[in-house]
Amino acid sequence: MGKFAISPDWKPDPDFRKQAAIWGIPLTKEVTPQELASFIDFWQAEGKAFHHTQWQQKLARSVQQSRNRVNGRAGRDVNAIPEPEDEIPPGFRG
Repeated sequence: MGKFAISPDWKPDPDFRKQAAIWGIPLTKEVTPQELASFIDFWQAEGKAFHHTQWQQKLARSVQQSRNRVNGRAGRDVNAIPEPEDEIPPGFRG
């Protein structure tokens, strides 16, 4: 099968989580219907065409990133103001 635009009824393979783990994206639970619907909605609007395996890789990364954001592991807060350290390291003059 060649490249195709994603359709509303697209589904990943039954061994999707196993494949994701092989790609270095461990998913601890199955993709929810909401996660799949959100992914499909986004890519339908984009109108891009990819191979089935590429769609699965994109889904795995998308789910991983979205779950990390929900769990508070998305990265640093860009609006946070860092606090300076007051301690002078040994060997430096104050």
